[in-house]
Formats: sequence, structure tokens, C-alpha cells
Amino acid sequence: MDLSISRQGMYDDLYQYIPTVGWMFVPLTQYHGGGDAATFEPLADHLVEYEWALAQYFGAGVAACYRGWRLYDTERTRDVVVKWVSFFKKYRRILISDVIHVRRPDMQVDYDRFLRYYHDCYSLTV
Repeated sequence: MDLSISRQGMYDDLYQYIPTVGWMFVPLTQYHGGGDAATFEPLADHLVEYEWALAQYFGAGVAACYRGWRLYDTERTRDVVVKWVSFFKKYRRILISDVIHVRRPDMQVDYDRFLRYYHDCYSLTV
């Protein structure tokens, strides 16, 4: 549920801000309630959800504040973190570009989506 609500918040915030100005919280450990259902620790036990969060934030180009003691607890979780950080570094120019909104997430039907408007993609080099 937290990932879905965060995705809606990201989508809405991208109307006002470029992706790198927006930021969200990723509750690796408990913070202000919510219990175990609102945390990712132990990360190895929640790897699918944790990777979803990393993909969501890095893929949108939105920074996140990771609330917890560590970003990985096993080699497997470390590999997932490296995967998404590498993805962001590779595609940074497009991921931090302007956004064209298409469909807001509602967790009901179809896919949510936004497109990137990359200013330099049609420039010519002489």
C-alpha cells in the first residue's frame, strides 16, 4: 500500500517539480508507527517489495530518503541496490528531464504512466 501511495504522490508532485527536486521516504525500519507492514527490514525477506521501491524511485528520477541503518543486508540485496543505482547513472539525463503526464496511478485498472520530454534528443551536433 505504501508503494502505491508513494507512486501517486510522485506522479502528482511531478506537475510542480522536476524529478530531482521531488523526494519521498522509504521506511527501511519502523518510523512513526505502521509496524512491520510499513517497513522493508529485514531487506532480504522483502526483496521483491524493496526492489519495487528502488525501481520506482530511481526509475522516476526522484530522490528518496532511506530511513534505516543500511541499504542492504545480504549480497543479493546489495546486487539489487547496485542494479538500480547503475540504471539511474546510465539513464540520468533522461530520468531527470521534464515529465509529460499520461495516467495517474489508481491501483485499480490498466497501467499508470508518464513520459519524458528530453530537450536534447533532437539536437544536432556539427
